[in-house]
Amino acid sequence: MKKIVLLCLMIALGGTVTNAQTKADRKAAKREKAEAAYAEIKDLIDSGSYHFTADWSNPLGSPRINLQLNINHLKIDGGQADILLPYFGVARSGGYGIDPGIVFNGEVSEYSMVHNDKKMRTTIKFTGRNKTEVFNFVLTVYNNGEASVNVNSSFRNSISYNGVLFPLEKVE
Repeated sequence: MKKIVLLCLMIALGGTVTNAQTKADRKAAKREKAEAAYAEIKDLIDSGSYHFTADWSNPLGSPRINLQLNINHLKIDGGQADILLPYFGVARSGGYGIDPGIVFNGEVSEYSMVHNDKKMRTTIKFTGRNKTEVFNFVLTVYNNGEASVNVNSSFRNSISYNGVLFPLEKVE
């Protein structure tokens, strides 16, 4: 009887050691895959030409809004931005001359980019000024290509968007 119990104990412990190695190997492979994806995202961002499409809007003090069927984008190409994002929230001014969405097309200022290699994410900040408003954008891009954009406006409550970052396809 002792031999059977000892044999069962050895099999159980042997299976645990084998499982731990396999788990460690899987964890290392997952980490390598994440690092490779992060390197691709870093190259895309460093190129200065990328396209963000929002899937969700997160208005201040309101529930999330699905944007998957709405036309929206944030395109950056060499210091120029083309931004069209829907806005859901409260405007803090009379509203005269203000676009119903967040609309900006032109040169960005105060552009900065910080890669956090430890957390495998990149933070991009820039400012856009149109005729009536000043927008401060903070774009956070994660290693899997998912991204979030926070927008602060001189006349509106802040709003954030969740979506995906893509390479910018140039039309010739």
